[in-house]
Amino acid sequence: MRRLTVTLVAAITCAALLPAAAAAANASLPDIEDEVMCTICGTTLQLSDSPQAERERVFINELIAKGKTKDEIKAAPEFDKEKHLGDPHYRDQLGGHYGSGH
Repeated sequence: MRRLTVTLVAAITCAALLPAAAAAANASLPDIEDEVMCTICGTTLQLSDSPQAERERVFINELIAKGKTKDEIKAAPEFDKEKHLGDPHYRDQLGGHYGSGH
């Protein structure tokens, strides 16, 4: 009987922790946009209202919909406007990172 009680308590504890772990892995735009910079104006997406910032928000939402975590989204190769704008190698690198094959 004691073994059954211990097993039930362990199962209930694990079941209670699973939603919290799943929620921690889920990304959200508000949680990300205050840490990601607009590639045009150099401010956080949270503060920027530029068309580029809006495109970045849309892209991030698409990644979230695909199940990407915050860490996966933020692990993108760093963007340097002077070096990477129009660079096909950088676009290939991004495509490889996100699995989009661009």
